[in-house]
Amino acid sequence: MSAMPKSSEADASRKSLLPDSLSRYWRDTRRPVSNLIFLLPIVGVYEAGALWLRGWEFEHRLVAERILVDALDWFGGGGFWAPGVALVLILLAWQVLSRETWRVDAKTPALMLVESIALTLPLFVLNGLLLQAGSAETVDLRPTIVAAIGAAVYEELVFRMILVCVLMWVLIDGLGLKRNPALSVSVAVGGIVFAVCHYVPIGGLQFEWSSFGQHLIAGLYLSLLFLTRGLGISTGCHAGYNLLLIWSQWSAASQPT
Repeated sequence: MSAMPKSSEADASRKSLLPDSLSRYWRDTRRPVSNLIFLLPIVGVYEAGALWLRGWEFEHRLVAERILVDALDWFGGGGFWAPGVALVLILLAWQVLSRETWRVDAKTPALMLVESIALTLPLFVLNGLLLQAGSAETVDLRPTIVAAIGAAVYEELVFRMILVCVLMWVLIDGLGLKRNPALSVSVAVGGIVFAVCHYVPIGGLQFEWSSFGQHLIAGLYLSLLFLTRGLGISTGCHAGYNLLLIWSQWSAASQPT
């Protein structure tokens, strides 16, 4: 699919501008196998936490995960583990179709983590401390933390890898748009859909313009990040952002009044 972020696209023009090691890292981070290796521990932490918290009816809290389960049910593949398995299979299929090497530099996943954290900070500063990934007054933060990780994984899969790529494919291959206009439209539509899906009746939040604007900014930022840096970096940034919000809200709530 031409809409998928590829290591070959635009990298050739950067090659002469970047040192060889940085150019190689830039390509590696956008290869499916690198994304898979980076995301497997994150998916594992979420799935283990969600299984541990099943008594809280935890699996019903994530809109993106519920969308995936409902979609997979059409093919008889629904179930508790289905979204995580689907993510792994998508990345494996993408790797096979890309015909890229399966070899990954050992430093790449660690550097992806550092980059994800660094890219979290502009979004956090931009959106301030108001957007809730979970309630700061929650007595037990375990469900909130696990939900924040799961939301990052499956929202990036649904709203970035699936939605944005499908939009790019329709606009470029279907309607014949040039790549830059198609990218702009896909980022905008993806950001709006991402924001809307957080609110009733799809999500659990009551609509407010201020929080909608913050969700929209996050959606636009993460969509652009996905298209330029790949699924792993956008997911890592999303997870870091959610966890940073939880920490900041918990820290504020813990201050003596």
